[in-house]
Parts: sequence; structure tokens; C-alpha cells
Amino acid sequence: MNSTSLYESQISKRIIQIFELSGALWVHICLLEVTLREAINSTLKNAYSRMDWWNSPLFSSPNDRRYFIQITKRLNGHAQTFGPNIHLQHFSLSFWVRLLGNKYVYRVWRHLENLSPTLKAYGRRNFQQKAIIIRDLRNAIAHHAPILHRNLARDLAYMHELTDLLSPGLARALKEQSNAESLVKLVKINTPGAKLWTTHPGA
Repeated sequence: MNSTSLYESQISKRIIQIFELSGALWVHICLLEVTLREAINSTLKNAYSRMDWWNSPLFSSPNDRRYFIQITKRLNGHAQTFGPNIHLQHFSLSFWVRLLGNKYVYRVWRHLENLSPTLKAYGRRNFQQKAIIIRDLRNAIAHHAPILHRNLARDLAYMHELTDLLSPGLARALKEQSNAESLVKLVKINTPGAKLWTTHPGA
């Protein structure tokens, strides 16, 4: 094998490793997103005693309503009433992370604290800051941006930590079955100058 073929073989192997790593991380991201969405949605349905909690006068301000309607318009491509039949799974991770902000501390976070006794001790700001880091990783993978410069071991730990707060059983099962940790080590993510790009199979 000549030097050019050897280089191409090494690059191809590296790219495949990155695709595998990206897919493994994507599983963790998706499960955190789903778990967070379900936790917020189920908690607020109970807290505001209605399926469409976003329409509750106790929850929505005029600015909130405009924001929700704008999201619905983008999802559907036309004006539509934001009603209880909207598919909440279409909302992005950014949407759910936004609801963890200080603006919603009494309307969302205080209710979430009742979901788990450890959430209050963990703290809203701590949770949201780590969720923002995971959101940024999610967006990077979804848009085929570089991720090897990131501290992916830290990102993976954050995902497990947040998922464990919301669903310990799911977090434990994922940790036992996932190969993301070994793939993070395999690609040597802290190699200086690594510039290869990554993607995920469903982008």
C-alpha cells in the first residue's frame, strides 16, 4: 500500500469512528431531550390542571403566547391556534431548555422540584447551564459541525447526570448498554489540531 492509500485508509477509519461516536452520543441526547420534555409536560399538566398548560392564565404572559404561536407557525407553515393537540415532541431541545430559565422559575422549576427531591438541591441554574452545553452539542452534531475540540467526556457525564435526576432507571439502563464512553476514548478527542467533522445518521 502506497503512502496515499495508507493516508486515505487512516482517514476513512477515523471518519467511521466519528460517525459511530456521533450516533452513540445522539442516543444520549435524544433520551435526555425526551425525558426532560416528558418531565416538564407531565408536571405542568398537573400543576395547572389542564392539558394545554401553556394557555393557562397562571402560566402564559402575552409575550409567552406570542412565542408559542410563532413556534407553532414555524412547525406548521401557517397560522394555527396553539391548542392541546399540538405535538409537543416537535418542539426542540432549545424550547425546553428555555423553560428552565430564571423567567420561569416559579412557573416551571418550582413544580419540577416536586418531581424529585434531589432537583432542589441540584439547583435550577446548575441544571440549565449543563442543559445548554448539551443543547449546543446537539446542534453541532445535527448541523455537521466539528465536535472533536469539545470535552466530550464531560458532555457525556452531564447527559447522564441530568437524565439520572429525571429518570434514574433510564439513566442506569443507558449507561449499562451504551458504548459512547468507550468511543469517546477511542477517537482521542483531546488530540491537538483535530479538525475532522462529524454528523449523525438522521440529520
